[in-house]
Amino acid sequence: MSERDHIDGASGRPRGCTCFRLRRAARQMTRIYDAHLAPSGLTLTQYSILSYLALAPDKAPTVQHLAESSSMDRTTLTRTLKPLIAARLVTLNTGVDRRSKGVVLTPAGRSAFEQAKPLWRHAQDEMAERLGAARVAELHALLDESYTTLAEA
Repeated sequence: MSERDHIDGASGRPRGCTCFRLRRAARQMTRIYDAHLAPSGLTLTQYSILSYLALAPDKAPTVQHLAESSSMDRTTLTRTLKPLIAARLVTLNTGVDRRSKGVVLTPAGRSAFEQAKPLWRHAQDEMAERLGAARVAELHALLDESYTTLAEA
């Protein structure tokens, strides 16, 4: 498809719904990552949370902070955390006050993250192979810029 196929000639505006296209691509990418991560028993979202916790300078971010960092609402994050808590990969500790909860990566969670990391890396490699490394880098830059611009609104 050429750019002409995506731009309305009369108005000069993009054709179709931008959000639909982005979500469709995201669902397809998620399927690929989930397929690679399947042997670990983790979904991409669960892996991302473990990754954030493993690499975060704050070793017990609050549920609210983790939700904001992930651009998730608290209820969605809480639902995502439930199986991780049940599997003892993360725990919730009382935060600074009684209302806040700190999310803590357990030793089992760190181990699960380390074991899943090569599977995630294979998914990353597949993205680079299928889309091309330069296009993936461009996509990252465009998505980061888009996120920042939209978050400022």
